[in-house]
Amino acid sequence: MMEDNYKIIQNMNNEAANILENSVTNALLCKSSEKKSLECLSYTEKLEYLLEIRKNAATFIQVQYRFRRMKRSAKFNLMVLRVMKARKAAAKMIQKYIRGWLVRNDLKFIKGIDQKKFIVWRHSGKDVSLIGSFTTPPWEEEIKLKYSKSLGKFITTILYDRQIKAGTYCIKFIVDGAMVCNGDLAVSQDISGNYNNVIGVNDDAKKLSRSISVRSFMGMGAVDSELSKHIVTQDSQSPILLTRSLSGNLDSPRGFGVVEDKKSKSPIYLIMSGSMAAKSKKKSAPLTSQGSADAYFINEELQSFGVADGVGEWATYGLDASRFSKELIRYCEQVLIETLQSEWPSIEFCDLLEQVVWEAYRRIVSYGSSTLLLAICRDSFLYSLSLGDSSFIVLRPRDGCKALSAVYRSVEQQHSFNCPYQLANLPKQNKYQELIDKGFSTLIALLKRTSQNMNDSPFDGETEMIPLKSGDIIVAGTDGLFDNMYDQDIIKVAEQVLQSYDQAQQIADVLARLLVERAVQKGWDQSYKSPFARNAGKAGKKYIGGKLDDTTVVVAIALSP
Repeated sequence: MMEDNYKIIQNMNNEAANILENSVTNALLCKSSEKKSLECLSYTEKLEYLLEIRKNAATFIQVQYRFRRMKRSAKFNLMVLRVMKARKAAAKMIQKYIRGWLVRNDLKFIKGIDQKKFIVWRHSGKDVSLIGSFTTPPWEEEIKLKYSKSLGKFITTILYDRQIKAGTYCIKFIVDGAMVCNGDLAVSQDISGNYNNVIGVNDDAKKLSRSISVRSFMGMGAVDSELSKHIVTQDSQSPILLTRSLSGNLDSPRGFGVVEDKKSKSPIYLIMSGSMAAKSKKKSAPLTSQGSADAYFINEELQSFGVADGVGEWATYGLDASRFSKELIRYCEQVLIETLQSEWPSIEFCDLLEQVVWEAYRRIVSYGSSTLLLAICRDSFLYSLSLGDSSFIVLRPRDGCKALSAVYRSVEQQHSFNCPYQLANLPKQNKYQELIDKGFSTLIALLKRTSQNMNDSPFDGETEMIPLKSGDIIVAGTDGLFDNMYDQDIIKVAEQVLQSYDQAQQIADVLARLLVERAVQKGWDQSYKSPFARNAGKAGKKYIGGKLDDTTVVVAIALSP
């Protein structure tokens, strides 16, 4: 490179010398034309001519040198760009072919298998295996989990590889020699005090059944601290899933979830109250339950309550939207009484609630549809079944003070925005002509345009098991409450009531009434960014203000004997 630069400069000097000579000659010729000879020029004039010539030569050298350097630099930059483009193309090829091959090779052991058939460990560990009650003999065979580098998880396809009968099984993970439970799966304690994960296998090609979704939450106190010794979660904020208490022989897949003797005293009981208001036509109109499509029941003897939200849109097709929800609630309470007053059932309470709802649903005669929330308190736990957007929230006092925090919020089920899961009873095709003759032609036209399978099943509901502590406040309601009030709004009203009242029954009565009133007030506020408006925005719809609707609230205060 140095030699090249030297040659360039040498050539330029030669060119400059030629220019100098030509310039002097031209200058002399110019002077001679003016009849001046070289001898006539003074020393100063000769020097000026010389300096001008040197200046022109230097300028020429600079221009030519920079031009050639820029040209060489441009060629070099072009070469660099071509190399970078080639490297980028090579990187893409590596990503597409080589890395893709590595990933496919890493995951070939699960190729074509439904992910619902996996048992996964996603936490830390170098060597992971599991044992369970599904092997023969139970708890004897240790099954290794394979680590996938691309997924960063340990996985076993044992449910797919073996002929495992449908049922509920207990398993436990062995991580680096230590037996632990997986916080991502349901957990239960057996009669010996041991914690185990619980999985359900159904008949659909050995697929894991729907999650039991029985949860603990932050703020459980002693329960959390005890469980944390046995359960591994991804981080300290991860929820711990609990199943119903195990009893019986773990060798049997069905030997879990048997209810204790009905004569045993519950350490927690509920003081309950409810309030309901129909959608009012005027802002100043007094609140009344007349005309509401909602329904609810409270049974303190059974320690149970239920809330149903009848779908009011059926009224536009000539149906009484309230009849279905009222029948559903009435039959739920009736079946629950019949079941619990007979021989004590030998099934777990969440399964019991599913059977109660199924039997109540079978007895309904009226046409229509409704969401449902059904709950019962037993042995310091609240067992619930929710279908649709009728929800509940559990509030807990902080360290003995009257400030509250939300420790649990039930999950709303919706097929799409403002279309919740619901139980429905619709006319069969053999009833169409009879209903048309009675004036229900618009209803029949709707049914003919849509699917006959428009309703959800009681078994599609979310069953939950929530540990309760004395002082907990359970606020349950229809979407008329939760579409207009955020959880923090509910907490604020509850704290105000706690400051003014001491008796549990008074607190429940006043809080239920106030929440209904506040929800209705929010519903009339056309500039309020309500929870309903926020959810509408998430669904890509424009909506501002509260939502006018029937509103029902049930408040339950948990107390110790």
